Amino acid sequence: MTNAPINTARMLRQATHGLAEEVVGRLENGEAVTEPFAYSAGFAIRVEQVEAHLDTLAACIAFSSPAMLDDYIHHVATVSKLVPPHRDDIADVLSEIMGVIEEQFPQRAQAVIGEYLEHATHTLEEVPSPTPLATSDGSSASLQQQYLAALLATHRSEALQLILDAVQTGTSVESIYSQVLQPTLQQLGDLWQAGTISVAQEHYCTAAIEVLLARMQPYFFSQQNSPKSSEKTLVAACVGHELHQVGLRMVADSFESHGWKTLYLGANTPTESIGKAVQATEADVLAVSTTLTRNLFALTDVVSLLRSLPDCEHVKLLVGGRPFHTDPTLWKRIGADATAANAKEAVGVTERMLDLPANRLKP
Repeated sequence: MTNAPINTARMLRQATHGLAEEVVGRLENGEAVTEPFAYSAGFAIRVEQVEAHLDTLAACIAFSSPAMLDDYIHHVATVSKLVPPHRDDIADVLSEIMGVIEEQFPQRAQAVIGEYLEHATHTLEEVPSPTPLATSDGSSASLQQQYLAALLATHRSEALQLILDAVQTGTSVESIYSQVLQPTLQQLGDLWQAGTISVAQEHYCTAAIEVLLARMQPYFFSQQNSPKSSEKTLVAACVGHELHQVGLRMVADSFESHGWKTLYLGANTPTESIGKAVQATEADVLAVSTTLTRNLFALTDVVSLLRSLPDCEHVKLLVGGRPFHTDPTLWKRIGADATAANAKEAVGVTERMLDLPANRLKP
């Protein structure tokens, strides 16, 4: 990675708020921001949205990932049609961003940003193939479909009982996590993005899944016949500002079911708190998750801190979340030791990694 992208990303991040205000003002008036509009609620909302675009653009540039920008642009282009009234057409936003950049940034930075924005514009012109809803395979497919249907009908107790009945009749909790809950979470995201369900429905269903996770833990140990402790410790956390925590919770539960000691810190964990937890528990592995691309900067802060902590040279870093699915080699550029697509895979790749401490593994 050359200095130009890194410096450009840094400049974008430092100027994000001012750039966003200028872009929104031009979208509204075709010129600089007028004072009454600058203090309106609509202005503030739109500035936050453009700030998110700029932060994501900066992350894609910093980590040399056009693939992440493609994914983000497709997502925003879909959502912007579904959530009025303070949503601007993303093509117009990209055009105004480039206009402001050409006025305020040096030519070298303009060239870097221009390349990514041109790529994003071409992405908008392409009609993406419909993404099929995530589905389960084999015998779990019917259970997963019934579970999702019960959640969408707001029958939380019925949904919970479906899973409890399945576990009590022999379905493993690992299968529930990988073949029922993970596809359900993916489908809920797809349904919301397509406008089929509301934000309220998505939040209701996610909260119901979190209730289910709390009920699942005792079954891990009854099915594992009280697994022998591995004498290994995992700390699991979502980086600062990251609120999507259900997937990471499933990862921590899966490690615990395999005999690991686990410390699950949950969503939006400050970097310093993560470091202190790793030191206090003498952890062997730190698992960190982020769903939003713009939170990759917070993740790199965690990496830097972890690598600088005394007596933590041995700690392995496992990363996961949407950016790592979108860009399969991103984990290497972040400086992690491995990545995994789901909870079961996370346990497997980590245990193999600890057997081969000199290598960095990809599942």
